[in-house]
Amino acid sequence: MVSIIIPIYNLAFYLKDCLDSCLNQVYPDFEVVCVDDGSTDQSADIVRTYVAIDSRIRLIQQKNAGVVSARNTGISASHGEYLYFLDGDDAFLPDTLDLLVKCAEQTDADIVRGNYITMDDSGKNGDKGSLLFSLNLSNGNDLFKYLCNTGAGAIWNNLIKKELYVRYVNVPIHLAVGEDLYALLQLSRVVKRVVCVDEVTYRYRVRSTSVMNTDYQTNIKQADCFVQRNIQLCNALFQYAGEESSLAYNEKIDIELMACDKMVNFIFSTPYTDKTRIQVQLLYRKLFLNNKSVQIRLLKRSWKCYLSVLRQGYKI
Repeated sequence: MVSIIIPIYNLAFYLKDCLDSCLNQVYPDFEVVCVDDGSTDQSADIVRTYVAIDSRIRLIQQKNAGVVSARNTGISASHGEYLYFLDGDDAFLPDTLDLLVKCAEQTDADIVRGNYITMDDSGKNGDKGSLLFSLNLSNGNDLFKYLCNTGAGAIWNNLIKKELYVRYVNVPIHLAVGEDLYALLQLSRVVKRVVCVDEVTYRYRVRSTSVMNTDYQTNIKQADCFVQRNIQLCNALFQYAGEESSLAYNEKIDIELMACDKMVNFIFSTPYTDKTRIQVQLLYRKLFLNNKSVQIRLLKRSWKCYLSVLRQGYKI
């Protein structure tokens, strides 16, 4: 059985498409665990109409605690051999589960991922994805290197053996960005086989009100919130690579360098308040200024990048 986990927070406008795509699956052996994370719109009512239609759909309601908590709640209530994470504003294709499960059984893969296509608010299809996961990945080491090199990781559209996820994944509950990346990093250290197929199995909605479409140069409050969330992620990654970690030395540096890259790309380039500046200064010292290993790795990569990051210290 496949357990489809859907965290929900104020997604009433999109839920019908999402749940219809579940009921349209060719593969019949699945359950849908919907976790309403304190929605204030009609999301729960919409799910209830589907619960009345199909017993494979269940609704769990909780106080708002974030996507990590919602997913954990759904996993704890699930019964499947495999987990499949589906965001409540997205959808998948009728043959998605059939294709991914058959691939997992034929290859004995711990993770199977398909490709995706974007869609807009209205559901109109856009471009086929190409960045999330490479078709060349074959094992956990490949996945780890890919995640560290790109800093990109999405847990949706992955069919994952539940046993491994439950045993080895422990994402900090407070993370509001990068939680998928964190989970996949932990999985990469224990999975033996990863299979990526080029068939489109997921429809990813690019919302006009999404984080990626926010103009942070003109909205300092939202920009500051975005920076603080990325500070939390960078600190969590640094702690994951800390002295108590079972990671190899080079793997720890890989993660710390990735966190440094995220600091540069998502924190330095975004406006923030004077109050947040202190947090940025502390993070800068920890990830770069006092981290000789990261400095050496960055210098080997590009002396121009090294000098650019060094100069940031004068700005903050």
